[in-house]
Amino acid sequence: SIRSGAAAAEALLQRASPPTAVFCFNDEMAMGVIAEARRRGIQGTAIIRTQVLENGDCRHAGVQKSSGYPLLDQAALDAVKQWRFVPARRGSQTQVAWVEVPITFKLTNTPD
Repeated sequence: SIRSGAAAAEALLQRASPPTAVFCFNDEMAMGVIAEARRRGIQGTAIIRTQVLENGDCRHAGVQKSSGYPLLDQAALDAVKQWRFVPARRGSQTQVAWVEVPITFKLTNTPD
């Protein structure tokens, strides 16, 4: 649930040794993690490096540059892994290519 995701994120963020990754098992839990990050004012930009196949699928992806927050880095990585890209082309032939994708988490207003 959203509440369990927020509670899990809060517990992780209070640890002396912060996590290097956070996995959410469903969208509601992910929304709770995002809500907790928002409540704490966490924002930043992660750069994800990914290999895009000839069909536009993402094969490999990793954090090229951290946002400074594992919660945001993992959310960015999870998002990019699900995307479908327009593949690179050389003439009319599609080809495999590596790309860097910046993902910015920015608070545009504060929660009530």
